[in-house]
Amino acid sequence: MDDARWRWPFYFTIDGEAGLDAGGLSREVVRLAASELTSLEFGLFRLASTDALSYALQSDRAVAAALGGDGAGWLEFAGKLVAKALLDGTHLDFHLDRCLLKHVCGEPVALADLRFLDYALFASLTKVLDMDVTDLALTFSVDIESFGAVETVDLVENGADVPVTEANKRAFVDARVKAALFTAYADNIGAFLRGVYAVVPAEAFLLASSRDLELLLCGAPDLDVAAWRANTAYKGAFAVAGDAHRVVGWFWEVLAEYAPARRAQLLQWCTGHGRVPVQGFSHLQGRDGVLRPFTLTSVSLDAAIFPRAHTCFNRIDVPLYESKADLAKALTLVLDLGDCTFSMD
Repeated sequence: MDDARWRWPFYFTIDGEAGLDAGGLSREVVRLAASELTSLEFGLFRLASTDALSYALQSDRAVAAALGGDGAGWLEFAGKLVAKALLDGTHLDFHLDRCLLKHVCGEPVALADLRFLDYALFASLTKVLDMDVTDLALTFSVDIESFGAVETVDLVENGADVPVTEANKRAFVDARVKAALFTAYADNIGAFLRGVYAVVPAEAFLLASSRDLELLLCGAPDLDVAAWRANTAYKGAFAVAGDAHRVVGWFWEVLAEYAPARRAQLLQWCTGHGRVPVQGFSHLQGRDGVLRPFTLTSVSLDAAIFPRAHTCFNRIDVPLYESKADLAKALTLVLDLGDCTFSMD
């Protein structure tokens, strides 16, 4: 597909499932595709050593071993998918590690950034700067183990023959950091960035920081129930009484009792996102960029016995239950069933 077409709206259908794509299906497809690409079994990404929610690129060696000559193509595709999510305001369900985001934004990386990928190496190199290295017998080389074999890699020309001294230990640490954050991943970083910049030009990132980019891609992490409630619209029998309606009150009581992960699951179920935009619940959008507030719409128990999600419109149809217990039980069931309880407009 021509790169320019990645900037066009995408419309999806899912085999075997009914649905009209007004945004919800697109978000679901991006989520599923991203989940497959970041799968540890696929071989492109690994978990950052200090964060089980952040994904870092595998080394050039590891990707070549796992995917051979196909690795660069898949990484370019991953870059395009991330850029497409950024353009469409689709939040990712995972975090890319801070170093990779810095590469996207053109920010320099340094020793402090190594703690996100390899905290043990970060701590070791920090100690090197603070201690006398005279008797450590270090050289400007590093032993790398890959698939059971150990290879000595020089950090400078003939590095194995260059001892690390008090005078040059800063240069050693700099070279070690460069190898750990860039050299070992240079080909993969290049392929990923080609994909990103094919969709969103590199100059568009010049005024953004890696922190800004993380928030745009993943949204704000906290799901504050009070803020959620304050930015909710009501329809049907709920329209007049609003959150004073007893069923609406039960809904918010149940949500307040949920653990953070369960709240995120409910938001994912009814909007396609597990997080809110940087600006908060007031800026939930549809695929067309139009603000579409989270909405609770009443339905009679004769029309539905379980809540129904409309992800394209950030809406839940809530049956008029007779008790809070009935509502809580029904929400638990639909969240556990997940995709079985979407509906169509």
